[in-house]
Amino acid sequence: IQSLRRISMAVAHQIRNPLMTIGGFAGLMLRKKTGGDPDIEHLQAILDGSKRLEDVVRAVSEYSRPLAPKIRTADITLAAHKAGEAVRRRAHEAGLPIALVYDMDVLPFPHDPHFVESALLEVLSNALEAQEPHGGEIRIECWGGKEDVAITVTDGGPGVAEDIRPYLFDPFFTTKAVGVGMGLCRAKQYVDLLCGSISVENAPKKGARVEIALPAPPDETGRCDTVDEETRKAS
Repeated sequence: IQSLRRISMAVAHQIRNPLMTIGGFAGLMLRKKTGGDPDIEHLQAILDGSKRLEDVVRAVSEYSRPLAPKIRTADITLAAHKAGEAVRRRAHEAGLPIALVYDMDVLPFPHDPHFVESALLEVLSNALEAQEPHGGEIRIECWGGKEDVAITVTDGGPGVAEDIRPYLFDPFFTTKAVGVGMGLCRAKQYVDLLCGSISVENAPKKGARVEIALPAPPDETGRCDTVDEETRKAS
């Protein structure tokens, strides 16, 4: 894992510098062109391609960054509401009518609020995209006690096709024409670091249902077997 992380960071660094040069020059030349110039379309394609590659490099850098949980006992529903409100704002900006329904019944629980919020933000972003272009309802449920907590997110989209189910958590896997495909992969990274599990199934009636299961941390550090030595040193 450490070797893969170092390679990923090195590749991202080597790509980022020439990519910024390509995008910068394409943007500069594009601004000098006037309407009707046949080069505009080609320069815009270069600029769009460089921005897409920048998104990929950013995703690799973020995914490769060493992370370690910071555990504290808190109301886990606060993380759910923060992630939900962030997605609600995103939907509002896009003009997408979304109804978020919360059903929470959980005691204060030891967890990393940032990790939980970040994982849920990725899951909810996927749920939002699944319901485009007409919007709909996204249901967030949370229940549990001192030993474990479960959080589910159910959308009203088309659900998950069986042929893509094995690849949902793979890096860079996406069914969208535009997108990096790191959302569920990043969500799984956060959940793994909390010693939990994440799964995706089709909901009984319609849409997809994502469940995050979090056990009580094994000790006050929140460390578990999924955390490698480099990540331990970062904590």
